[in-house]
Amino acid sequence: MNDETVKLINLNFTKEQYKMKGIEFLEKIKKSKINNITKQFNHPKISVVIPVYNSEKTIKLSMKSIYFQNIKELEIIFVNDLSSDNSSLILENLQNLDNRIRIINNKRNMGTLYSRCIGTLKAKGEYIIGLDNDDIFFNENVFKIIYLNAKSNDFDIVEIKSFNIPNYSPSYDQIIDGKYIYHPNNLILHQPKLGLFSIFYNNKLEFRDHFAWGKLIKAKIYKKAVNKLGYKRYSLYNCWMDDMLIVFILFNTAKSFIFLNLFGIFRVITNNTTSHKLSSNHKLLSSIYYLDIIFDFSEKDFKIKRLIANYALSFPLNRINKLDNKNKLFFRAIIIKIIRSQFISNEIKKRLNQKFFGKSKKISLYKSFELENEKN
Repeated sequence: MNDETVKLINLNFTKEQYKMKGIEFLEKIKKSKINNITKQFNHPKISVVIPVYNSEKTIKLSMKSIYFQNIKELEIIFVNDLSSDNSSLILENLQNLDNRIRIINNKRNMGTLYSRCIGTLKAKGEYIIGLDNDDIFFNENVFKIIYLNAKSNDFDIVEIKSFNIPNYSPSYDQIIDGKYIYHPNNLILHQPKLGLFSIFYNNKLEFRDHFAWGKLIKAKIYKKAVNKLGYKRYSLYNCWMDDMLIVFILFNTAKSFIFLNLFGIFRVITNNTTSHKLSSNHKLLSSIYYLDIIFDFSEKDFKIKRLIANYALSFPLNRINKLDNKNKLFFRAIIIKIIRSQFISNEIKKRLNQKFFGKSKKISLYKSFELENEKN
């Protein structure tokens, strides 16, 4: 690690100082104008991928925080997910001001997971970083910090903290994989601990703070993870737990990771995003897709598989029963796959059988739902 990287890493501010800098930065970008940049880079250092859906009130702010970055060898990829407001017009106007911008227009509303994956596969940069369309980067040094860390130590993933507006909230309080406990210093992990890191919290499965944005990721690693996930999976309309799906695959694909104890992103949390308007059935289906993926891609380890099987046991029968037959069959296939796994104990297999299939093997999944509902 060179002296310049160390100097940037050691910039430690108090909570109050971060708040003050945040206000100053917001005022700066609100008053600034985006100047014309005509230069395009055939081999950019970083590709920024931003899914966009009805973001007319926030997308300019996000773009300005990218424009001010010290690293200029960028491409900015906006994936417009068939927005119905003025987002499309705003993106075209931004593109006229900055030729580094590329716009991908989805032919139909596909969701954020698809948009991130398509943007990633189209990216030309050496590294890729994601941003939500209502968030902004902290200051002009963010890209420089994470890029220097990635290059000088050949990390596959470099992550930074987020700063919620208006509330202060670190990205992680602690991380436990059985041995490692997160503390407020730079955290470095390598495989195989990296795979455990992605699903363990408080020594159990708990899916939180695994956001696709706020991570500088080596492009070849990110693209490999997207291809592992596969078109059939990422093309399913999914705007709930979608970050966790791709991040889980990323952590099981990458070989090294560093979490920097530095704030890099302001999370401008709004209630206008798609995820805030999803039905309970969509959220349940997203959880089922996630169950399928973490079971398939998790390491072949009794402890991990047991935790995932226990997660499967938490699914409520009364809500599963409300799904259509196609999705019931999908859920049924996942449960059967878990039951047949050599990594699941007989005790858990018995509990899964009793909950989802009743006492008799001849009872169908649907019949077991009816019987279970009658009991309740």
